[in-house]
Amino acid sequence: MRIIFGSTKHIRFKPKKHAFKYPLFMLEVDVSCLNNLNKHVVTGYNRQRVLSIFDQDFLHLNRQSLLDNVRQLTDQFDYSDRIKKTVLITIPRLFFKTFRPVNFYMCYGEDDCLLGMIAEVTNTYKESYFYHIQSNGNGGRVVVDKAFHVSPFFDEKGSYAFKIIDDHQRFEVHIDYLIDQQRVFYANFVGQKKPFNGWQLGRLLSGYLFSAV
Repeated sequence: MRIIFGSTKHIRFKPKKHAFKYPLFMLEVDVSCLNNLNKHVVTGYNRQRVLSIFDQDFLHLNRQSLLDNVRQLTDQFDYSDRIKKTVLITIPRLFFKTFRPVNFYMCYGEDDCLLGMIAEVTNTYKESYFYHIQSNGNGGRVVVDKAFHVSPFFDEKGSYAFKIIDDHQRFEVHIDYLIDQQRVFYANFVGQKKPFNGWQLGRLLSGYLFSAV
């Protein structure tokens, strides 16, 4: 388990340009080890703590556990037999329930080789959609058709271009929204991975408390 300290940037190019950037943290945890969150005083799995992860907040497929729902999705991938672990990167509950527009489920093979990713996108109506992003090399660009309504500014057309950079020190996701091959929206999360300990938790609470609200 690690904390990822970083920031997110959003730029809308049309109909009128608008941009903002703010600090943001995310938690990285192996979905097969979620119960280990209950071994710490400040973290909890299906228990309210300072930082908490609840099954009900993710993958609204059915009433199964988060791990079972992840397996249900990854079993559909053509490389499913090569997946050795799946790691959730998310904004956890920080004292209370938090709106999270996207969760990332990183699928790794041997030697922590990134095979692909599930991007769970949620809109303000609490509707979710899952995009399967197959790895195209660390930093390679992968384009998928848009299939879900997120913003009142744009219809369900065009495509998303994902660029993922992921290693033991950093995690970056860059997303371009394209319509007729023109860039109309851009979003990213860029962060540095740090070990989960008391020092880093104090840094989180002092510098990122309100960014996850």
